[in-house]
This record gives sequence, C-alpha cells and structure tokens, in this order.
Amino acid sequence: MGSPFQRSQWLRVTVGSFICTVLFMIFFAAVPSAFITWSNDWGWVLAPKTFGVLGLGPRLRDLIVVAYYGAITPVTFVAFSLYQRLHPVNADADEGKRDPGGYR
Repeated sequence: MGSPFQRSQWLRVTVGSFICTVLFMIFFAAVPSAFITWSNDWGWVLAPKTFGVLGLGPRLRDLIVVAYYGAITPVTFVAFSLYQRLHPVNADADEGKRDPGGYR
C-alpha cells in the first residue's frame, strides 16, 4: 500500500512547501536578525569612532549582513535548480497535452 507521502502528490507538495517556507524564514530572517542582535554588544559596534573618523562599527556589521544575503541568495537559486534537475516531473505516457490558449 505505501505511506501517505507515496500515494498523495498533494501531500508531498504541501509538506515540501511548508518546509521551504520554514527554511526561508530561518535563513533569510532569523539568522541575520540573531547576528545583529548578538553583535549589538560588541565594543567596536558601539564605539562612535571605530575604524577612524568614519564610524564604521554599525555600518560594518550591516555590511556583513548584506554580504550574507549576497551569498545565501545564489545558494538558494542553485539548490532549487539542482533539486529540479535531480527530481524532474514528467507527464504520464497516457496523459494528453493541454490545448493551448487557456480557458475556453
């Protein structure tokens, strides 16, 4: 008979979408927020004249977060494309093609 995940494509897609949403919330929201909160107590972030007259303490911390986003976004796109290549969705052999043109 098999598990519910083997029988129901709807269930697999729903659970997969939920997992992706949770992972997006963790890696795109919680991790940068936790880093900013954690680094607020560092002396070089709080010092008004850190790194000379420019006062780069908070700015450098924010640049680290921007660099994190710059690294995690391409990783996300590559992971999605690899998953789609490794798990292609093909139509059944007896399934007919849809008529072009949308609704009629």
